[in-house]
Amino acid sequence: MYRIRFNSINKNYEFDKNGETLFKGNLNDVTDFALEEGLDVDDLELAYKTTTNNKHTVAEFGINGYFLFSK
Repeated sequence: MYRIRFNSINKNYEFDKNGETLFKGNLNDVTDFALEEGLDVDDLELAYKTTTNNKHTVAEFGINGYFLFSK
């Protein structure tokens, strides 16, 4: 399970894998890291659009790296 979330206190993004934060930084750097971890660029784009449209701060991805939902 993967998660990309915005930390409003630190004003940065965090990339989690199986509940553990592996990377913190700006959205571009987190995106690059997510791609290196095997997430698909199309699923990342869909996740970012969905979270933006719904004013969410977390995007969840399944164990296969595909976008599931935002909250």
